[in-house]
Amino acid sequence: MAGILNDADRDVQTIARGRHLDIALIGGVRKALVAELVSVETAIALAGRTGESGIAAILWESRARLGQWDEALAALLATTA
Repeated sequence: MAGILNDADRDVQTIARGRHLDIALIGGVRKALVAELVSVETAIALAGRTGESGIAAILWESRARLGQWDEALAALLATTA
């Protein structure tokens, strides 16, 4: 996550305001979001393996919301590019 934030900070410092910076920042947020998705999916797998079906269900809801955010950002990226 630190690397993603460092990349975004570098982009803010080096890319002029406007469409290119918007695209870079949307991409950075999506990278962070995908990292979170992977973490949640790992937690779902662990919950399933340990018989914690209630926790797995809650995590699936979280994963669905994260997926919706990713889809929204992908759509925003398509209109920004």
